[in-house]
Amino acid sequence: MVRVARAAVVALTALALLACDDNTGPSVSTPQLPRIETAMALGALHTCALTASGKAYCWGKNNVGQLGDGSLNDHITPSLITAPASAVFVHISAANNYTCAVTAQHELYCWGAIPQGAASVATPQLLVGAPQVQAVSAGWFIGCALDLSNLAYCWGTNEVGQLGNGDSVAKAAPVAVNGGVKFRNITAGLKTTCGLTSGSQAFCWGNNAQRNTGVAGSPSAVIAPTAVQGGLAFTTLVTGATLSCGIVASSAGYCWGQSYFGSGGFGQASEFSISPPTTFVAPTQVGAMLFKQIVPGTGNDIYDSTCGLRADGTAFCWGMNSSGQLGISTSLPTACSDSGQLWQCTNTPLAVSTSEKFLWLASGAETVCGITTSHVLMCWGRNGAGQVGDGTTVNQLVPIVVAGGLVMP
Repeated sequence: MVRVARAAVVALTALALLACDDNTGPSVSTPQLPRIETAMALGALHTCALTASGKAYCWGKNNVGQLGDGSLNDHITPSLITAPASAVFVHISAANNYTCAVTAQHELYCWGAIPQGAASVATPQLLVGAPQVQAVSAGWFIGCALDLSNLAYCWGTNEVGQLGNGDSVAKAAPVAVNGGVKFRNITAGLKTTCGLTSGSQAFCWGNNAQRNTGVAGSPSAVIAPTAVQGGLAFTTLVTGATLSCGIVASSAGYCWGQSYFGSGGFGQASEFSISPPTTFVAPTQVGAMLFKQIVPGTGNDIYDSTCGLRADGTAFCWGMNSSGQLGISTSLPTACSDSGQLWQCTNTPLAVSTSEKFLWLASGAETVCGITTSHVLMCWGRNGAGQVGDGTTVNQLVPIVVAGGLVMP
């Protein structure tokens, strides 16, 4: 059942524009303001978003200050973070229990349980030792950023080389990724990090126990950026907790790494790893469907789904549906078993149950959010801590508008 009609969404948007002057403004680069692809962030149990004017809001679990509002109280609707009044945020990213955001002045702020930080902080703090940056990606216990010359820096745990600096020693402050490769985006996952060069080549490093890096051979760890085998030119690339997925110019989607319960979209629901080497030809395609975006789940959660967005704005999801993370109103066969319990799941993409069309998607730990063509934020799936943002703690099986009237880029 569709929860919100298009007319209601449009009305909500108009009301927000009249009532909230911080929610107005076009998504343009002068002055620099957030873009749709940098405006959403999903952690394990919390969600954050940037409005069209660069204000940051977070909601959900807040036990270590990951919502950034100065408290340790959970919020089931968006809460404005406590930041300098002059701060205009243009990029936000979240992971397990922390959040980072970049300002238009290229400052990097983080809050919550910042990787390798001395203590959790409940309000945004400038990250010590960070250069001026243009983008940030929060991973599980690591963070990475791109400086103004497109060089990558990472910090946090490093036991399998996920910082890419050539060793396995944890770092409290950002260190330069080896090789001097210039990236146009960087994406940090659980223990694997990947980047996309200006020439659209994918490089990965870190954990490779489940073929997570997609590099040739089968090393258990890759401690410096290494080209993903296959030579594909990607237009987008996202590293989740266990899978990395990208789109090529033909709009075909590719994933590699560890697939659980059909999340890889490889046509089977059993757990297995896949990578370009040996019998699989460079990363295996997600069916024959064409997408403009694919987002694997970023939570440390084998129940995460993967979602894709087609050119017409239709959202699809596949994998486990334990918390409604597929966003479908119909029941599926209980085809997946874990610890003796049967769950609904699918290994093929299914259309999300809504008449709304989306501009961009983000997938977290059993929770998914999307920005609609009306520039409204909708979420669905796991909601025990209020991370869907609809004012309840009930799992939402289909997309529902986030409360508060936030107007997205």
